[in-house]
Amino acid sequence: DGIGVPADDGARTAAFAAQLTAYSDRNGKTSATFDRAAYPFGPYLRMGIPVNPLPDADAPGVQAGIAWVVGGTDPLTADGAASEAGWKFNAETGRLIANSDDLSSDGIRAYDAW
Repeated sequence: DGIGVPADDGARTAAFAAQLTAYSDRNGKTSATFDRAAYPFGPYLRMGIPVNPLPDADAPGVQAGIAWVVGGTDPLTADGAASEAGWKFNAETGRLIANSDDLSSDGIRAYDAW
């Protein structure tokens, strides 16, 4: 319904994308049409969710410009090529990661640890 955080992961994912790419109100309800009084916020990403340029983002089936949204307080970790999303976001903690479990160019730190 656009208010708060939906309980279902799929609904959370759709709400997250809409709230970043459309106009919204203070409750997170979205509109494709600007209305200064009703939907004064956004859009924040006018060109859509950016493609994740990191290694796993080009794995078969991955939609690198998609963010998968989860809830809960468990640590957020990359699924790498096992996921269809280029990004992961936890709606409860506010953490956003690149969905790549590959190591950065220094060979020490995984991209999802940044």
